Amino acid sequence: KRDISLDMGASKFINLTTETLQEKFDVIIDTTGSTELISSMFSLLSENGRFILAAQPIPGKELVIPNAQKLFTGRGHRIIATQGGQSCPTTDIPLYIKHLENGLVNIDKLITHRFKLEQINSAISTLRSGTAGRIMIDIV
Repeated sequence: KRDISLDMGASKFINLTTETLQEKFDVIIDTTGSTELISSMFSLLSENGRFILAAQPIPGKELVIPNAQKLFTGRGHRIIATQGGQSCPTTDIPLYIKHLENGLVNIDKLITHRFKLEQINSAISTLRSGTAGRIMIDIV
């Protein structure tokens, strides 16, 4: 998903299983849900950083925040859990349409695969492969 993320505007994409970092970041978005990985990434957060948890950890797993006192420096550290996106359709859908119309989101780059409903097993396999952006299922 590196190419998709960078193409959609991410300034950096990091695979911590193959890369080691020392630099600091203003925004870190975790899409793994791995509590061990999340814990290791707190040291990469800048003084004003935001840590966005986009994937839910395995139920019952504990998340350790090393040096948690750094969250209380008054500099604006924030940890945000997406809670399923906290969607409000009456507000969000018009905003998404505006972003599409203004060219801020390229849906053709975001949606990488389309499947018919009877191909659902192939769609799930593609999703699990890690090579897909968003997958659309045609249910008609």
